[in-house]
Amino acid sequence: MEKVLSKRERAYYLDLNGRENKLAWVGKCFAIKEATFKAINQLIYGNFNFLNIEFIVDENGKPNIYSTKIDFKEKGIFLHHSISLTSKTVTAFVTAEKLKEVTTNEN
Repeated sequence: MEKVLSKRERAYYLDLNGRENKLAWVGKCFAIKEATFKAINQLIYGNFNFLNIEFIVDENGKPNIYSTKIDFKEKGIFLHHSISLTSKTVTAFVTAEKLKEVTTNEN
């Protein structure tokens, strides 16, 4: 767990009730991190690992992806994700959109 889940993700895990909920959370984190890593790999070159990517559910219940290493928005990278869970599988899909820099010609 310490190789996959960040401190915040582990704290969320510890607050969950029941073995099934905890296993589902670990599966979701692993799936979303793997999909995120694959999506950003072509845009950001560097040493990323699963602890550099966080899957956090905000106070409204919305899941978000963050990085402990870089600020995606600052780099112009926007992540779009989908995650699906059944009783036996977790599937995650992440696309990374990089905004092109806009230059203007001032005359």
